[in-house]
Amino acid sequence: MNGSTAHLSPRKAPAATAPPKLAVDNLSLRFGGLVAINALSFQVGRDVICGLIGPNGAGKTSLFNCVSRLYDPTDGRITFDGTDITRYRSKDIAKLGIARTFQNLALMKSLTVLQNVMLGGYHHGRTSLLRAPFVPVSLRSEEA
Repeated sequence: MNGSTAHLSPRKAPAATAPPKLAVDNLSLRFGGLVAINALSFQVGRDVICGLIGPNGAGKTSLFNCVSRLYDPTDGRITFDGTDITRYRSKDIAKLGIARTFQNLALMKSLTVLQNVMLGGYHHGRTSLLRAPFVPVSLRSEEA
């Protein structure tokens, strides 16, 4: 090393094991006699990007619908950042930053661009999606 001194930065001690970003434990979803998801368990770590692949009918969409609370799981538990979110309302799930899109996206042609965008953010406003047509003044105040 040509007589120079090597300087090493001290390593940080490993942090306590953090809970996974998303954990699904023994999740099941049934529609009557049809089992869409059967005792599924997995974890997704922090700072991890992952994909979910599988054939048609494997339960991928049903899983996303359970995590986003479009569906109520029959059994099991879903945790996000260590918090059990299994029975959270979908609007509370959205506030955590969990969202889903649908495969067939379509704009409502009778609405303006702004109204279409606002439709996607109805969880964040004070006017509910069902009340919006009947309370146009409150909706307009949210547009501002």
